[in-house]
Amino acid sequence: MSASPSDGTRKRPAPRGTAAYPRKRANKACQVCRARRTKCDNKRPKCGFCEKAGTNCTWAPQDLSSFDPASLAILERFDRLESLLFSSGKASLLDHQTSPGTVTVSSPSQREIGSRLGCVQSSLINVRLEAVLQWQPIRVLVNSVVPPTKMVCTPVAFHQLAGSLSDEFNMSTCNALLENFWRGVHSKNPILNKDEVKRFMHQVCLDGISWDAQSCLVLLVCALGTLATEFGPASPGQVEERDLKASDRRRVAQAQPYFAAAQKRLGVCLGRRGILEAQCFFYCGVYLSTMMQPEAAWSMFLQALACCQGFRCLAEAGLDIGSSSPPDYELDSVTVAEESTYWTCLKSEIESHLDVSPPGFRTIDLWYPRKFPDPPRNSITDTDRSWFFYLAEIALRRLANRIMAFISKGLDLNNPQETQSAYESAAEFEQEAQDWIQSLPSPNELERYQDDVLNFILKGHLLNCYELIYWPFVKHAVNGGQQDQKSDEYIKKGLQVAADRIAINQPGFKHRHHGTYGMIKSVTRSTFVLLAACHSNRLQHLMPVGWLELLPSVDDLLEFWEDEIAAAASWREMMKLLVEEAQT
Repeated sequence: MSASPSDGTRKRPAPRGTAAYPRKRANKACQVCRARRTKCDNKRPKCGFCEKAGTNCTWAPQDLSSFDPASLAILERFDRLESLLFSSGKASLLDHQTSPGTVTVSSPSQREIGSRLGCVQSSLINVRLEAVLQWQPIRVLVNSVVPPTKMVCTPVAFHQLAGSLSDEFNMSTCNALLENFWRGVHSKNPILNKDEVKRFMHQVCLDGISWDAQSCLVLLVCALGTLATEFGPASPGQVEERDLKASDRRRVAQAQPYFAAAQKRLGVCLGRRGILEAQCFFYCGVYLSTMMQPEAAWSMFLQALACCQGFRCLAEAGLDIGSSSPPDYELDSVTVAEESTYWTCLKSEIESHLDVSPPGFRTIDLWYPRKFPDPPRNSITDTDRSWFFYLAEIALRRLANRIMAFISKGLDLNNPQETQSAYESAAEFEQEAQDWIQSLPSPNELERYQDDVLNFILKGHLLNCYELIYWPFVKHAVNGGQQDQKSDEYIKKGLQVAADRIAINQPGFKHRHHGTYGMIKSVTRSTFVLLAACHSNRLQHLMPVGWLELLPSVDDLLEFWEDEIAAAASWREMMKLLVEEAQT
């Protein structure tokens, strides 16, 4: 039987997807934008965000060009769904963690505020010193001393005669620097394994400094170990202060060759998604923060966050975690290191962003992961003070983010209905802060902060939260807004927090570490908040007792660091003028 003509001309079915719509690639973002949970413009070789931030723009290696349009459409919908879940913040509100130092309070207003977790306008939560200097009561006086265009805080070039770094490392010297690093740096961010770092150091001492991430980390540990000093509350005298400055500059000069060598090796970390590379970028940021270079530090924290996010994507996909991880690195250890490093990079990027408010970046991402990082073992004991501190600090970071989301709502405190909502939210945040204090384990009792750097830092972070709670009320009243008996209560608390910040931070005024720059700006900001309130005739009865006696110590603080912070001299001049006006 012969075939019909129609059978001979019959065509095969078209390949799936080619008849309905044209082929296209799925939308995707670079690793930096993925880490920040923000939209990427997909420009090559650098997207718009990475070009502004000065970070390396890396992309996931997965190629979707072979996917048919239907699959791409499904993937795109999954991306949209993922973005909605991350921006909603619902997971963080349903989190009832039992880790030490966490707060598990849930309320209707929290659910409302939590829905705003994600990217919000930085201008809505502008609590920077530069904004306070433009408050009504002091704006004219301040601008008469320094024009607004000259108020930007930039670091002074800190020139030191640094020696060259030998290719030969001495193990005994490395061990001493590692111990300094472990006490002074690692205790605040316990993300490294000491035995692993020692193994890296031993390798460097035997084979010399290589061009790899292990050598880069060793150099950064040595640099930070050189800078690290013991924390103490004693205030040096005039002669001792000169010795303190000379000793500090010697350490800076000794640390600089280590850091310069580490910087040269950062190139091997670019484009990698290993946890070790993320740690290298993070400790570069720590060093730059310690050297009063907040903008450069923020860029490094951002790069570390992107690198760590890339590692998370590979781990979730079940792919190779990267050649930088040693073969005997257990899966549980990798998970612990990844979780803790990611959290550390996330909170460091947020804190740095608040300090520097990078130009061109109008939003800040307040989203945080649902899960707390797990300790390196199934259980932790009283000897694991760093982990108690670390988890407690993360809990405060989460609380601070929720308070900032509340501030970003921009409530009109001249509206009685919105004012009442602000009172209720403030009361709930106060309760959360009190619950956090009650949940602290005994090693971190805040009363011991005077001689303990970890408790000292926690006390400062707690003050940050209280300051944020009362910030809308203080700002509104100082700038001439309506007041009532309830608002006066919160204003008085806010001004007391400003005075407490100066008094409580005095033991760390001349202690160099990666939080010193933020402490200097926050203490100076609190000083100008008090001066602005004093110059507002309606708030005289709410001023804290003895606040004027605290200001000479702030002047001493700014004088000590003005060689490294260009704006410090201007701040001192403004303070002097405002204090003279207040006294008359």
